[in-house]
Amino acid sequence: MIYCDTSLLVASLLPEAETERVLTWKSRQSAEPLAVSGWTVTEVSSALSLKVRSGAISLENRTEVLNLWHRLLEQNLVVVPVAAAAFELAATFTDQVELGLRAGDALHLAVASLGGYSVATLDRGMADAAIAFGLAVEALD
Repeated sequence: MIYCDTSLLVASLLPEAETERVLTWKSRQSAEPLAVSGWTVTEVSSALSLKVRSGAISLENRTEVLNLWHRLLEQNLVVVPVAAAAFELAATFTDQVELGLRAGDALHLAVASLGGYSVATLDRGMADAAIAFGLAVEALD
């Protein structure tokens, strides 16, 4: 299964610089559902709120996109649990200071690692860290 990070999902929900690339990639995926975690659900809501605060979208648009997001969650995504072990593994990932990995991204990678998932992300730093930790990274091109 492929674990999708928040950057990829937000670009699939709203027009962004990478939206076309993400939608093309998603159209090439098999019928197998993509994986996210409960942390992803939190981050998507946060990203949409940030877009409202920055004036990028209206509050009404946020509501529409949030409804679309919830339909996507119900119909096309598998929400995998974030086990206690994921937090511990994420901490060890952030200990690799040379990678510059943020806590949220480390948690995504830990969930993917523990689940045996490959990773799909638009974040180059996160992709590089995933490779350093032995995870497969999906090519979005």
